[in-house]
Amino acid sequence: MEGLVDYTLVEEVTARLKRIKIDGVLESGYIEEMIEDNPASPFPQLKDTERPDTACSALLEGRVVILIDGTPFVLIAPITFFALFQAAEDYYQRFVIGSAIRWLRYLFLGISLQSEHEQSRAGQTRGSRRLSAVPVWSRFQAAYRKMR
Repeated sequence: MEGLVDYTLVEEVTARLKRIKIDGVLESGYIEEMIEDNPASPFPQLKDTERPDTACSALLEGRVVILIDGTPFVLIAPITFFALFQAAEDYYQRFVIGSAIRWLRYLFLGISLQSEHEQSRAGQTRGSRRLSAVPVWSRFQAAYRKMR
């Protein structure tokens, strides 16, 4: 396993773990809260998993895996925004299929953010009701009433 992970990253994780002063660790969330860079961030800075295949692939990708005694979860560091879109099943697909599915996740994230942006803009303009501002259920009910 030597040479897969940058040794400075291993030293940084080890130093952060040694700084922890706690009587007992019941769950991996305790460690996660104490070693993350920015506790006020809404985005996760460590990834937790209980799947051994995900932990092994993280090691092979050059990440550090932290095992906690008494819990089935391991912590994976460092994590990027794009790594959060990766599912464990992606490793079992062919490269082209797995990549296409991941790109679809990115596409649908963009679509959902665009839709949310349009709905917030529609709520700011007074008197105008655009179709995207009307909830889907209301549109369904209106179409159903027209059919009767």
